[in-house]
Amino acid sequence: MRSVSFVLACSVLIAACNNAETKPESVAKDSVAKTPSTPAITPSDTTLHPDPLIKEVTTLDSIEAANNKSVLASGDDVTKAWVNLSKGDSAIHLQANIRKDHRFYGYAQPDTRAQRLILFSIFTNDVQDNPFKLRLGAYYSIESPDSLTVKYLAADKKFVKTVITDKTNNTSVVYFEKKWIDIE
Repeated sequence: MRSVSFVLACSVLIAACNNAETKPESVAKDSVAKTPSTPAITPSDTTLHPDPLIKEVTTLDSIEAANNKSVLASGDDVTKAWVNLSKGDSAIHLQANIRKDHRFYGYAQPDTRAQRLILFSIFTNDVQDNPFKLRLGAYYSIESPDSLTVKYLAADKKFVKTVITDKTNNTSVVYFEKKWIDIE
């Protein structure tokens, strides 16, 4: 009796091991979750074909993280924009300095969670071809008068309110974090 039980147990184990190596014959349609941003994955897939939108978002997240890390590592040794109100000039200036980092957004509202409208950055991957698709674009500096002008309107404890005029004379109110603009 013991030998019969032993043989049966071995047979079951061998059969189970052999079945684990074969692919499942079919997968129920409802067993794989499909969403617009997630590729459909079935057990027969040997490679993943990610959604191009996911790849782009991941690349932008990587750019954002790496460039923010560089700016944070710079501490106070960064380039800031400035406005000289004491001389009656409300124009905001920013001259890119290759030896100092700068990277700051302009927002539609005085809130860093508001829509980002514009970016000033020393990093080429932030500026070239406006990868973040910001409505007002991405720039290295504000020193090119043929592209846009930025004028000071007001400030509170955290934000500076400005008006940006582009080369076609369209204006937009934009808010910058005050820590990026020196007011004289």
